[in-house]
Amino acid sequence: MTATVLERPTRRSAPARAPRTHGATALAFPKTWGPYRAPAPRPALQVVPVRTQVRRRRRTLALVSGAVITSLTVVGFHALLAQSQVALDELERRTAIAERRYENARYEYAQLSSPVRITEAARQMGMVPPGTPPTPVPISGEAPPPADAPSTTMNGWTEVKPTLGDSP
Repeated sequence: MTATVLERPTRRSAPARAPRTHGATALAFPKTWGPYRAPAPRPALQVVPVRTQVRRRRRTLALVSGAVITSLTVVGFHALLAQSQVALDELERRTAIAERRYENARYEYAQLSSPVRITEAARQMGMVPPGTPPTPVPISGEAPPPADAPSTTMNGWTEVKPTLGDSP
């Protein structure tokens, strides 16, 4: 018996797309097969010392733990930020409502205190505007003292003091 070596197609030697011969499922194989290649030999295995394995495990555990703690911290801060944003949005909404109420109250006050409206309300109540403005009339007699003059209530204290006795 003789052994025949069949050549296997490689990606480089095979055409990009095989031509179809008959029908949708027919396949055409390349005419030549390349030589069979054995898989590459595996490198020689070595025993890793136990200390190296333990160190590697500890380092991996520390890195994974650090990543998990960092991720949980970021998630916690994000949740706190989201809660604060919700509270801030609620305060902004309440502030906008209060501002609208304040503006409406100012507008209503301006309308109610306008002179035209007050005059109209007085007419509806039966009041009439005065014909002429009042004029000052001179009064005969002594003029009252000015407002910034000293008070005269303590002028007679020497006469009243002996009647009070020892009481203050």
